[in-house]
Amino acid sequence: MTTDFNQEQAHLSTVYQQLTTTLTAINDAQSQNQKNGNTIKAQITGEAKLNFDSYADNLDTFAALESINKELDMLNLKTDSLVARHDETLRLLEQPYFAKITLTFPEEIDAEDFYLGSASFTNQAGDPVIYDWRSPIADVYYQQTFGPTSYQANGRAIAVNLDRRRQFQIQADQLIDFFDTQIAIEDPLLLATLKEAKTTQMSAITTTIQKEQNAIIRQQTTDHLLIDGIAGSGKTSVIFQRIAYLLYRQRKELALNEVLMISLNRLFQYYIAQVLPDLGEQTPVNLTLQQLLAQLLPSDLAALPIADQPATLTITQLTLQASDFQSLSPGLPLTIDAATSYQFFLKTPVDTPLDKRIQATQQQLTSCLQESITNEAQSADALTRLESLTETEQQRLFDRLIREDEPLAPLARKMIRHDYQDLADQLSGYQWLAFDQIIARQTPIDAVIAAQVYAYLTHHVFPNVKQVFIDEVQDYHASTLSLFKQLFPKAQFTVFSDQHQSITPHKVQFEQLPTIFPQLQTAALRTSYRSSGAITTLFSQLFTDLTDVHAVQPAGKRPTTICATDFNDYLTQIQAQIDQLTTDQTLAIITPAGDFDERLTGLKNVHHLSTETTNLPETGAFTLPLTLAKGLEFDNVLLYDLTNDYYTEPTVGHNRLYTAISRATHQLTLSALGKLPVELNGQ
Repeated sequence: MTTDFNQEQAHLSTVYQQLTTTLTAINDAQSQNQKNGNTIKAQITGEAKLNFDSYADNLDTFAALESINKELDMLNLKTDSLVARHDETLRLLEQPYFAKITLTFPEEIDAEDFYLGSASFTNQAGDPVIYDWRSPIADVYYQQTFGPTSYQANGRAIAVNLDRRRQFQIQADQLIDFFDTQIAIEDPLLLATLKEAKTTQMSAITTTIQKEQNAIIRQQTTDHLLIDGIAGSGKTSVIFQRIAYLLYRQRKELALNEVLMISLNRLFQYYIAQVLPDLGEQTPVNLTLQQLLAQLLPSDLAALPIADQPATLTITQLTLQASDFQSLSPGLPLTIDAATSYQFFLKTPVDTPLDKRIQATQQQLTSCLQESITNEAQSADALTRLESLTETEQQRLFDRLIREDEPLAPLARKMIRHDYQDLADQLSGYQWLAFDQIIARQTPIDAVIAAQVYAYLTHHVFPNVKQVFIDEVQDYHASTLSLFKQLFPKAQFTVFSDQHQSITPHKVQFEQLPTIFPQLQTAALRTSYRSSGAITTLFSQLFTDLTDVHAVQPAGKRPTTICATDFNDYLTQIQAQIDQLTTDQTLAIITPAGDFDERLTGLKNVHHLSTETTNLPETGAFTLPLTLAKGLEFDNVLLYDLTNDYYTEPTVGHNRLYTAISRATHQLTLSALGKLPVELNGQ
């Protein structure tokens, strides 16, 4: 062991020195790059002065500009590459690698070591030293199949023999410890990581990805994937590892702006904000449903509520009538009134889908506007007006003055087109349709239904989005998921869910998902990593189908209880727990969703979080409703008012208990004004 440790420390020291040397070289290259940029700037202002005095001068000037532009392009590419390498090297200097696999290839006698890290690294001599955790060969580490195994590379299986799987605890150039493991579920590195105190933001799980999680992360053969995982099984962590993996493996086919993450609330957006940057990737667009609706809909429609029990809209049965059309821009020589729009609509074939009829009507109205602009621009009045424009008006309309020998017809058309710009914008925005009237006929009047109707009629979709990730999919209505599918018609969907965490009635049922996402494949995660064994046992006993759930962490502390018949006594006991917190501890007091219990303001030194909260306190006690706590985890949790009707609701009461209990990692307090619910009486 000592010899192995010394050898590994020596190897680490060598790699660290190579990283340090590389960082110095990158810094020197960046400095030289900056000098080259200054030289090019001097060329632009000095040697390549614009000269258009003659045809020959024009050619020389254009050639000089083209040469400079090419130099700038090369400089920018090199700058971006150096910045990326600089950031990767800094990240590796914090922890050069976290694992090693020893492999023997067929026809080879000697085994070969491969060190795995958060990024790949090749030394100054061109030798690969560290392999990215997303590289094909790293799959062998996560598969955990000792002896004969294989990995996929360039479309073919590479046979190898896995001889050793070693994990490291490393800080900079210091080896803290290492472990040779065969069964990841028992590995010391995982258990040590799980014992660490939770921070206000989620961390990457690169070093402790488990076999079943790895299979999901690397899945590339399905259009739609559902991850059905119990509480604490790492679903959200897997989302980001999967995004990072796809961005790495599909670098040429998948751009960051083609990936979309949909989150439940702003607090959760903050909680997950740092995961991908820690993995060396930028964070893709991350929107809540409300934020997406605000980008899609006019402000009056985006302000509509989201119904608790939305209707299922059959979009193909949507119809329009005369009152669904409205006039645009009265007062101009051309007015597109409601009757005109309706008549154009009636002329479209009735057996054509409604959205196609709307597009045909839009084209007719646009042609009508363009014809009117052309006719008006050719009139004597337009030419007279053009000739009388002041210099200020000419600058405003054309960004320059009119030359004496310049043809006036194109300028007249531009002038008239400017007159009708507001009308053109209204027309392109489909404001000739009275969406408020159309949507008012739907039951109930709901922002999601409004978005479905609006997107359908205006052909408002996002065809460039290729990957959509939805966490906590059980918290969305079927109509909302149908909207996502409608808005992103070419996207692959990866959705993560736990049906037992559906805490609001009338949400999507699992049997509905294959209808919304055709050819949906499902993967299950049944191991609990978040909570202690005692807490996992408590929440898993609430459902008969969770008897096979396995907790990785030891049993730990049994949940404690607070029960009181007098509210003042109840509050005093809660305050006593708050007062026991050390300066570096937090306590999440999870309350039933709904109106805030004003009596909680009697607690001292407590923050009260709401739906407007965007970040978690780093220390101390705080209250938050269960709807806001979903998806988060806390070292210490106190469940407030467990006798509340919120937890005894017939359809989802058990779901709420399960979700609330499973927020805790190490210490859980069950509290009630009176007796605990019968399901928890044994605690």
